[in-house]
Amino acid sequence: MKKLLAIALSLALSATLIFQVGCTRPLGSQLGKDAYPEEYAVAVVRTTEYFESSFVEFYDDDLNLIACIEYPYADLENRGEPVRTSQGVVYIAHRGKAFERQGNGVVGISLATGEATEYQLETPVAAAEATDDYIFGIVDAVTTSYITRIDKNTGEQTVKAFEDCMFGCSAVGHGLLLIADDPLTGEVGDLLVLDEDLEEIERFNLGSLGVCHRIFEPIDDKFYFEASKYDAESGTYAKTLNYYSLSDGQLHTVVSDYSCQTLEVFSHDNYLLVTQFDRNIDSANKILILDRETHEAVSIFSLPYFPDSVCLSGDSLYVSGWYRDAGQTHCLNKYRVEGAEVIKLDETQISKELDELGTRQGSGYFVTGLFFREG
Repeated sequence: MKKLLAIALSLALSATLIFQVGCTRPLGSQLGKDAYPEEYAVAVVRTTEYFESSFVEFYDDDLNLIACIEYPYADLENRGEPVRTSQGVVYIAHRGKAFERQGNGVVGISLATGEATEYQLETPVAAAEATDDYIFGIVDAVTTSYITRIDKNTGEQTVKAFEDCMFGCSAVGHGLLLIADDPLTGEVGDLLVLDEDLEEIERFNLGSLGVCHRIFEPIDDKFYFEASKYDAESGTYAKTLNYYSLSDGQLHTVVSDYSCQTLEVFSHDNYLLVTQFDRNIDSANKILILDRETHEAVSIFSLPYFPDSVCLSGDSLYVSGWYRDAGQTHCLNKYRVEGAEVIKLDETQISKELDELGTRQGSGYFVTGLFFREG
């Protein structure tokens, strides 16, 4: 009888340990404790606002998971926008846990070593941008928004308030910071052009374009951005792809009146790769190929899933997304870009371990960005 009790107790303890640690790890002894890989093809940022840690998963050229590293920051994300890299560092806003929001910082992760540096800010931060000399932490508020500029060399912080502004998306390049001012009414917004001293150079009222929802990193002398205008009669939003030109200082529309949203715009050879999505319409998930000069549509590559993050490394295009199946399968895909063609090379299901951990904790770990090792 004592032997039976001992065996039962041993099995119970084993089950408890398995529940706490998770399934057997093929990489390291504990989830998130792997060594930073010397080489990798693409990295996936996964985060949640309900727990103290976020994770970065690293995949090789064949999309094999080779490492998973835990970082002690909750809710690492740039307000749903792509993560940005500058001088070998990827910068992401550290928003902190839900209902606490004590993060108030920007985290920089070295692409060479994986080491993280946190820059504490005085105010809660929604998104991060970085140039060669500065890091910008952007705070969106209902009546007054703030931008904190951090000098990379000295660490000195400069905070500037923008009254009667509610900041949305942003992008940097060519010594400029472009940022959207989105009104609470959601009708017509402004696009601000600031220099690195946070002085306003230009302010565009978007008028018939409506409100700016995404600004993309500049391509040549153009900052592409997406805007949408609500049509009360049809109850729909008419979206446009536009750009701010450094050459003439004006706004130009290149694609008008489409229904889906634009996730990212990349340049490859003589073409623009425009990744678009719609959470409810499968046929809207695609990569639209535009001629770089004329902006005419050249081809369309359909995606059988809802894309949530994308990055381009040379000729390799990586896209993560969700299948609209019963299990909401989260996938990572690799494509090769050849001229106006996108060729699928490989696909894998993103690590289930974090999904299982999130399920046990009561919250999922979402993908908030992809990045690759430069050089």
